[in-house]
Amino acid sequence: WYFFSRFYLTQKNKGLVLASFIFILAALFRLTMVIGFGFVYLVFFLERISSLKFGKEDLKLFKKPLLQFFLLFIPILFLAAWYSYAKYYNDIHQSSYFLTEIKPIWKAVAIFKIAILFFNNLLPELLSWFLLYASLTLFVVILVRYKKQQSLLLIATVSSFIGVVLYLLLWYENFTVHDYYLIDLLPFIILIFITFFYYLRNYFHDVFQSTLLKICCVI
Repeated sequence: WYFFSRFYLTQKNKGLVLASFIFILAALFRLTMVIGFGFVYLVFFLERISSLKFGKEDLKLFKKPLLQFFLLFIPILFLAAWYSYAKYYNDIHQSSYFLTEIKPIWKAVAIFKIAILFFNNLLPELLSWFLLYASLTLFVVILVRYKKQQSLLLIATVSSFIGVVLYLLLWYENFTVHDYYLIDLLPFIILIFITFFYYLRNYFHDVFQSTLLKICCVI
């Protein structure tokens, strides 16, 4: 995100190259980490097929679409190659060393038992209930006040939410194993706070600068 933000601010493709490289590394470790970067492809696509603009000063973010499409396509090639190799390795060794299959909710035997374990055991390991409820409340505020949100941050937050929902549905049976599988939820939580604080800074500057808010953030 840092390097992509540099690309957004400077319009230099170096930032996009570095962002793509970091994205490749993250997704090679865990394919589901695309949740945190998938919005970039959505923004690129929307700018190509519509009059929407996501750059600074109401300009296009991707001003050199052919070059930038190539830069964004490279991670897809790497991931496709890695997934093919992992599947090939599992097939020839008759193993499941690499997790290449989904474990969706519609194939789960004990749907309610998994849900109870998820909410009672796994989720509290990732977030306190206070932080979880606060995050969901802020997300609702963002959706209600969507016209006031920065467009790129709004797209990133909403697409991340959709990614989280799909992840939970497609790998549902994993959520009885270890809180390791909840790492993919973190980008969504972080984006909620980034988007909301940006909204506060633009429309409630006094609140954004207040000592009380700073104390709450520290706590």
